[in-house]
Amino acid sequence: MKKLRALIFAIVASVCTVSVCGCSLLSKLNGTPVSDYKSETTVSADSLMSVREKIREFNISIDTMYYRNQGWLSRLQGTGLGSGVVFEEDENYYYALTNNHVITNVVDGIAYRVSYTVTDIYGTEYSASEVSLVTSDGDDNDIAIIKFRKKTNATYTLPTVNYTARKDTNVVLGEFVLAVGNPSGVNNIVTYGETIGWAKIGNVSYNVLHHNALINPGNSGGALCDIDGNLLGLNTWGAEDTDDDNYCVPLNKINDFIDAFHATQNLSNAA
Repeated sequence: MKKLRALIFAIVASVCTVSVCGCSLLSKLNGTPVSDYKSETTVSADSLMSVREKIREFNISIDTMYYRNQGWLSRLQGTGLGSGVVFEEDENYYYALTNNHVITNVVDGIAYRVSYTVTDIYGTEYSASEVSLVTSDGDDNDIAIIKFRKKTNATYTLPTVNYTARKDTNVVLGEFVLAVGNPSGVNNIVTYGETIGWAKIGNVSYNVLHHNALINPGNSGGALCDIDGNLLGLNTWGAEDTDDDNYCVPLNKINDFIDAFHATQNLSNAA
């Protein structure tokens, strides 16, 4: 059985190691329905570069800092780095999807005090906080939402990913895809590949999307997009022994989570 690695890049002191629970590949599912989605079959270099830049602009890096009290002092115990994708905004805040294991405050059973720093494509840093939601699937989704306040003096606005365009169309096997994230601390890297199918992995109750776009630690929570820049999933797991077996939380789970977010948040009046 293949061992899967979490795609969070960790630089942690000896007191703890930041990781997500290990998963084993159980089986690949056959008979995935073919979609009638019409995307470009021939892609020019200019078109590909345009989509590349588009998806880089809604990508963010997320630095998680882990603290514990030692006497009267709160000391930094370690850091973790992951990715996120901006999907919503209101008057005051941007909202971004990421993996729960990127921002969790519990590592190896130990609870830490955490803080988050978000960096956008232009290098601007923001202090961020988690949006607390209660869903029927709990942490099994490995999805989370963070928010960060807009800069009052900003000369630009961050675009948001389209997470509804592919909601009602299935992924085509062999469909061209782009992955964006911050592997090993290098920000806004885009790689290319194709969808392989659907897979069942350990510790996850739903089918995950299997693809071969290259991803590495630091890509956790980053977007997997189609050739038009529409969201298909959140990159979450990769096989330890090959670069060709990578897996993401699929769009249907993401949309369910966003629906729960909308049901509990009043975006226009967010303080």
